[in-house]
Amino acid sequence: MTVQVSALGRTRIAAEAAFAVDESGTPANFLDLPIVENSGTFVPLTDHLEPELQQQYLHSFTNSKMVLAKKSSTLALQTYLAGTGAPQDGNNAWSTTWALGRLLSVLMGAVQQGTPQAAATTVQAGSTTSSVNVTAGHGNTLGSPGGAYAVRIQSTGLYEAREILSCTANAVVPKVAHSSAPVAGEPIIWATTFGLTNNQAGLLSTLQFIIEGAESGDEYVGLGMQGTLAIDITQGQIAKLSANLTGASWVRSAASLAASTITDFSPIAHMTSELILGTGTITSTQTRNLVSHSSSTWTPGLANLPVTSPEGPASSGIIGWKRARGRAITGQVQVYDDAATNWITADTNRTDLSLFQQIGMTTSGIVLLSAPTVQLSVVPPRTPANDLYGFLVSWAGRNDEAISSPSTDVQRSAFRIHIF
Repeated sequence: MTVQVSALGRTRIAAEAAFAVDESGTPANFLDLPIVENSGTFVPLTDHLEPELQQQYLHSFTNSKMVLAKKSSTLALQTYLAGTGAPQDGNNAWSTTWALGRLLSVLMGAVQQGTPQAAATTVQAGSTTSSVNVTAGHGNTLGSPGGAYAVRIQSTGLYEAREILSCTANAVVPKVAHSSAPVAGEPIIWATTFGLTNNQAGLLSTLQFIIEGAESGDEYVGLGMQGTLAIDITQGQIAKLSANLTGASWVRSAASLAASTITDFSPIAHMTSELILGTGTITSTQTRNLVSHSSSTWTPGLANLPVTSPEGPASSGIIGWKRARGRAITGQVQVYDDAATNWITADTNRTDLSLFQQIGMTTSGIVLLSAPTVQLSVVPPRTPANDLYGFLVSWAGRNDEAISSPSTDVQRSAFRIHIF
């Protein structure tokens, strides 16, 4: 008899080429996904239907075995809201072995990356807090509206990440001003941007997972999976991302628990970070307001609807998934009572604001959460923050209203995650 430690295991992820078609026989299609120990829970499900055949005895079920019917599965896991550890400096290739990128691109539905150039990007002379001159030709090849860059601020040595309002070949205009004008020669790095799909054409892309435990026989493949996200950015802790997925079906896997390979993974402690509130005209570079706060929550509102039909593959009864309508992002911030920001006035005037949470400010890892157009959703009640005067600020996001003539789902998105 062998009894294994339940924490041991391996989780691999693939973007499905065809809905709910088993790809586990081609392991090269899968990447190892770094998940929090003991967080991965896979549940294979099969409906068992009672024939309800008439019987002669009270507890008899002769010729009445339950019939196996629709299959489905669930997978709950927690991974890390991590940087890549090797951000795009302007001339290096984008990674193709980035598991978190694969997860986010399918669950959120839209992804945007720039085109690498022949040199690293640096700040050029004449930059201001609201317009950054960049290496010639880099502004609209590596950057685009709704994307993001981060520039090192010479006075602090830290990188300030900003979403892009507009760009030309030689300059980028940030959504929110920098704390000071970037100095010529300072480095600039570029993000991979994940936005929410509008999902008007076709069905959502789906994921497939190979989930293995150390115990013999504990190997499964989750097929046709889509799901929802949750974000945990507790101050002083490692930033985390939870996913709850539902699969159209499942199969047993013949995989064995071989050694995993984790790449492009640099977890970030939520320290040396900034929450920036943008105020002023939303279609121009907004004023930077650094919000001192004791806690902040971001709650993505993703929900998915199954498209059911009896021709669904693998006994699933599902042919795909569609995105449900709803608020894409809401959140709360427990702020200190700072007279510089009048939260009550912002609520009663239904003021258009923007909110950006930067986690990490060095090239070892940066994540920028973006709610590009928000409105306060509750009159902020006075709520103590660490026993100090404060407000609990509740907000709700809507599609980006700052970018002129948005042309892509990423540019319209009400919620974006930028990873460097």
